[in-house]
Amino acid sequence: MKICEICKKTISEDEVFGVDKHESVCFECAEAEALKAKEEKREIQITHGEFAEAWSLCQWCDSLFPESELQEERDLGYLCGHCISAISSRGEEVWLKN
Repeated sequence: MKICEICKKTISEDEVFGVDKHESVCFECAEAEALKAKEEKREIQITHGEFAEAWSLCQWCDSLFPESELQEERDLGYLCGHCISAISSRGEEVWLKN
């Protein structure tokens, strides 16, 4: 068990995120830090897991996802699958970069 460096709650080893200089952060605090960085228009590095997988916000719903689950849309930035489906279901075109 670890302690979140931001909110001080106890988190299990598989729930630990790295956020910039913080090595032990819970999911909720990692997401809050990502939102704060987005508002301040600054870069932030969030990693998770044994192999330090990079995580980022979906630009549409502002939820935190592994970067491997996000796809880059030409005009909107990185989007999760749920938001891509929602935009498409409204009849709007989604132009994904390869």
